[in-house]
Amino acid sequence: MKSNFLRHVLSEQELVQEILKLGGTPPELMENREWLELFLPIIRSDYKLVETYQFKWDAPLDCPFMIFNGKQDLLIDAGQIEEWSRFTSREYSAAWFEGDHFYIHDQAEEICRQMVRHLGAPTSPLH
Repeated sequence: MKSNFLRHVLSEQELVQEILKLGGTPPELMENREWLELFLPIIRSDYKLVETYQFKWDAPLDCPFMIFNGKQDLLIDAGQIEEWSRFTSREYSAAWFEGDHFYIHDQAEEICRQMVRHLGAPTSPLH
């Protein structure tokens, strides 16, 4: 389900506020003019890509899907996560982690454990 709210067309101030709402970016960084001039156009382009991309679907992929997301991520809801299941003809699983859009920062170890378990990778290092 795609949102009609377009972040890529927001004013600089509005875009900064949206980025701060997501969390994961220190407010002090958003006050640094040089940083904003360098990275805000990149972030705006990322939003434009996501918000204007027209997906063309042929058939489900023949590979399992693992979908991870933060429980407090305000950009995604459970229905959107479940939509991924239609893009695979194989196993589909979803895992929800404590945290917001940047849950991966605090959950990296558990995410790796789940990936190893789902992928059937060796649990001991190779020699």
